[in-house]
Amino acid sequence: MDEGLIERTDFDVIKKAFLKAQQIKAGMEAGFLREQDYLQARDSFLSSLDFQITASSPAIPSSPATRPVAAPPVNKAQMNPFSTSGISSRPAPAPPPPPPAPMPASNAPPAPLHSMSSTGSDSNTNHRSSTGGAQTAVTVMGISDLNALPRIGRTGLAEGKKSMSGISVNEQCINIFNHMKTKSSFKWILYKIDDGGHEVVPEAVGSSESTYTEFVRSLPETECRYGAFDYAYMNADTGQTINKLVFVSWAPEVSSIRTKMMYASTKEFFKGFLDGVGAELQASESQELEESEMKDRVHHALTRK
Repeated sequence: MDEGLIERTDFDVIKKAFLKAQQIKAGMEAGFLREQDYLQARDSFLSSLDFQITASSPAIPSSPATRPVAAPPVNKAQMNPFSTSGISSRPAPAPPPPPPAPMPASNAPPAPLHSMSSTGSDSNTNHRSSTGGAQTAVTVMGISDLNALPRIGRTGLAEGKKSMSGISVNEQCINIFNHMKTKSSFKWILYKIDDGGHEVVPEAVGSSESTYTEFVRSLPETECRYGAFDYAYMNADTGQTINKLVFVSWAPEVSSIRTKMMYASTKEFFKGFLDGVGAELQASESQELEESEMKDRVHHALTRK
């Protein structure tokens, strides 16, 4: 560009593409992307920039009796993997089965979960079950209830700050976490990136009497989430119970590449605002959400030197 061979607009396009490529790489290194997903997203970027793609994966020989089919033209919109028209390596998942019929009011147990709606209106949200099959309804709590929580800690910690993918953190995410840490007001918290892909917001909380099983059930089967869980660890040698705040990163295999990339590139940025996290659990399938996995992470955090 200094020599006048390319224009400023061309330079900006290359710069943005380079930053997105770094985000894709970070997603693979964090375990949110399989290597073949990373290669596909990378090659699509190069194609959108009119670069010739070198053979990065085994070539598939074509039959001598047939001519290879020309690749369709690349859509320039694919240069942004976070756009709604971005790349996806698998078809959209089938819609979940309808929830089971509600129990009679006289026998129905109290709902252990509370979700938070940014609109403040009550509704029902479907979440995964511990078996990965039928789903359970979660009672929604309006955002006005959340705003009624007294402020703990400094304000404005996340104001004006964004992750490498341009995503900010809602201040209430930090305040709820501080309530769990200092007052044990909640057993767990569920966070999500809003539908517009702009901000991390609180989605649901579990009461102080809630269980790890209920936390797992709150995780959607096909969508990524962040979570925080107040885990009570019993030391077998001393008989002492120690509480450890565990950050959970849930990225199911069936979720889209776009979603996994957003959560991967925002995770460390978001976690940096949650002062007091002592361990981390990353999971992409149900087996990795077993409570034994949570216990192992906490035990490792307590015994590492």
